Amino acid sequence: MLATLLLSSTQAAYAQNYTVQRGDSLFLISQQYGITVDQLKTANRLTSDEIWIGHTLTIPPKSFTYTVQAGDTLFLLAQRYKTTIEQLTTLNQLNSSNLLIGQKIQIPEGSTPIVTAPTLDSSTYLVKPGDMLWKIAQSTNTTVEAIKQVNKLSNDYIEVGQTLKIPDPGSQAVQPTPLPSPVDKQVPWVEYQTHTVQSGETGWTISLKYGIPFSEFLQLNNMTEKSMLSIGQKVKVAIHHVPVKPVSSPQSGELLDWSTEAQYVFPIGATARVVDIATGQTWNIKRTIGAFHADCEPLTSRDAEIMKAVWGGNYSWSVRPVLLEVNGRRLAASMSSMPHDIQYITDNNFAGHADVHFLNSLRHKDAQVDPRHQEAVRLAAGIK
Repeated sequence: MLATLLLSSTQAAYAQNYTVQRGDSLFLISQQYGITVDQLKTANRLTSDEIWIGHTLTIPPKSFTYTVQAGDTLFLLAQRYKTTIEQLTTLNQLNSSNLLIGQKIQIPEGSTPIVTAPTLDSSTYLVKPGDMLWKIAQSTNTTVEAIKQVNKLSNDYIEVGQTLKIPDPGSQAVQPTPLPSPVDKQVPWVEYQTHTVQSGETGWTISLKYGIPFSEFLQLNNMTEKSMLSIGQKVKVAIHHVPVKPVSSPQSGELLDWSTEAQYVFPIGATARVVDIATGQTWNIKRTIGAFHADCEPLTSRDAEIMKAVWGGNYSWSVRPVLLEVNGRRLAASMSSMPHDIQYITDNNFAGHADVHFLNSLRHKDAQVDPRHQEAVRLAAGIK
């Protein structure tokens, strides 16, 4: 394939331009340059895989994904990875120097990190909502394998409130966290786009459109619930990419963390098919609200009838391990059937909503994990 390669004057030495030829696709172009389709789409702010002949694409350099931690700035990251603020800004299409904790940015491949001291003052770590082993390993300058070894963990499952021993980064038995491969999609990452406000849109409707919590939209744009939008205004939105995780068996579901993964795979407004593991019965639900976990309602009165029968003929707060089939994926979850509080679907013979929990999701009443739901989630994931 004949490629037209030109160095861009604003991106010299770390990006190229490519003119799309007949027969090209994002996949073929990404393979040609040794990058991923997602990196190519991010560099060109593409929301679909559609390209056309003559379309000029920016080819980003090979890079790896870094998760922004508390205290990170572009200046510090440029120093740590021996690159420049200009390179980071251009590679990530940043409109400002502000970074958000948990934000995923690309670091030019080949950059050599300067290993720093661990961020914790002690040799223990208290697991918080949203934590996963890879995040803890990254923030404490160690590896997932080392944490599992010193804590005698047989899998990657951890619980909020659990105390973990953190191995000494200086120990010869523990190596610094390896840099992620540019094609490693085993961790969730975020790309940020600009949305132009249209007539009739609000922050709430925009957050629903992009499948992000309203609170996240407000934080991204330094707004409050009272902030007004105007037609033509540019606002920032997040596109969350959650990689598919391996499952322990064909009968099990993906074990997704609620705050960083599951709530984006199953956003407000999405519908799903529920499979009760014990009986094999299925019904359909819609996520209508919920921040600490998914508040869901049966789509129809028939779905509500099936739910009631699965729980022995009466709606109940008792929990059941279930599989949630949504967008071609099967997620490990836990569900109770008792209708309560807010109701959006009014013709389903179900007065309220029911609770669906995922890994590390919380109760509304006290913002704490529910051990019963967490055990059921583990069972749905095939973890005994």
